Amino acid sequence: MARDFEDHCWKDVIDPDTLQIYQAYRRKTYVGNNPAVLAIDLYNKAYLGGDRPVKEVDKEFSGSCGENAWRAMAPTQNLFAAARRAGVPVIYPPRTSTPAGCSRPTAILVARPPTSTTSRPSSPPSPASS
Repeated sequence: MARDFEDHCWKDVIDPDTLQIYQAYRRKTYVGNNPAVLAIDLYNKAYLGGDRPVKEVDKEFSGSCGENAWRAMAPTQNLFAAARRAGVPVIYPPRTSTPAGCSRPTAILVARPPTSTTSRPSSPPSPASS
């Protein structure tokens, strides 16, 4: 039976030599007492240009993820819905650029599961909105 580190989600994309390099970081993987979903880099720019190859949309919309962003939309929506059903907060950490061009976090938005008196969107940003 594989150990937790070798049986992680990346096992089908990381080669054995690279896994060996990172053995020093081996640890038991688990979900702790206060899990959360971090929604990283879900910004409208990623969807610009539509569901087309990245090489094609990047010519007009630099930084767009093209077909990759669009292909990830339904699984991302499913993940967020499952997290909310389980009472797990979804966290959207916005970013900004400094004068030197470095990206840094500005604030953290925590979207807690809705109660009977609150509501919020149930999907990642719409590709059509800007």
